[in-house]
Amino acid sequence: MPVSVLPRFIAATIAGASLVLTLAGCGSSEPTTRDSTSPGTSQGRGQSPTTTKSVDPRGRRTDPQPLVDRFSALGTPQQVAWVSGTIGQSRVPGPTTYWIDAIITLSPEQAAGLIKQAGTLVPVTLTTNELLAPDRPVGVLSGSQQLNQALSTSTFGVQAGLGGDHRTLVLQAISR
Repeated sequence: MPVSVLPRFIAATIAGASLVLTLAGCGSSEPTTRDSTSPGTSQGRGQSPTTTKSVDPRGRRTDPQPLVDRFSALGTPQQVAWVSGTIGQSRVPGPTTYWIDAIITLSPEQAAGLIKQAGTLVPVTLTTNELLAPDRPVGVLSGSQQLNQALSTSTFGVQAGLGGDHRTLVLQAISR
């Protein structure tokens, strides 16, 4: 390196090092805390919002038609209880992810058809929204990948389990 360039190189190196040290000291040491009174927000400088699962203001619903419209494999259910909402960050623009949790009493014929498609059933664990607690079947749920596929659609992926009577279906769906 020519001698005339050396002082500028040393000066640039020192300036770069001091810039790195200055920027390293700019980080916040404040912890980020979730504000329990306002879901989906976080406190702390420079922090992004947290992801939340919001419940539709209508709460627990018992009208079957929206479910039947979305999941034709349900046929005509005898009884439904369901909750839906969105998943996301309130301050982030873009597509919204929708979720549905449902407890569905199937007709005997529809239940038999789904069981036939389900193949070998194994114990599954599904956690539904707390608003559906009174409707959840007691005991172990049984499900399979084939059952999930039989209920999934082009717009919703499904995880499902059948109650012990094989007529009560627990369904969890997330939009694709």
